[in-house]
Amino acid sequence: MAERPFRTTVTLALTTMLLVASPGAQGQSLCSKPVTPVCATIVPSTDPSAATDTGVARSRCLEDAETFREKLVEYQQCLKGSLDQATKAVRDADRFVACLQRNEADCRLTGPE
Repeated sequence: MAERPFRTTVTLALTTMLLVASPGAQGQSLCSKPVTPVCATIVPSTDPSAATDTGVARSRCLEDAETFREKLVEYQQCLKGSLDQATKAVRDADRFVACLQRNEADCRLTGPE
């Protein structure tokens, strides 16, 4: 039974670290996967009698594809940053738990540097 308060304390401390003390928490934003352009799955009409001009449709699709690629790169960078922060948080938590398990007097979670 004595182990329960210890686990509760560790869980609370780890949750606090992840929500408050993680590096960049103040400016942290969620990573949002960009929306795939419609033209990536629907080929612009090639029928000469169609109401849309295929040249304009291709040009618009190219612009959309370039924007989509740029946003994918931003998404990738955001995910990498989030993964790096999570990796550091896990290392910090490992050190904190190990300190508590060794029954050391002054165990603390490390915060942002």
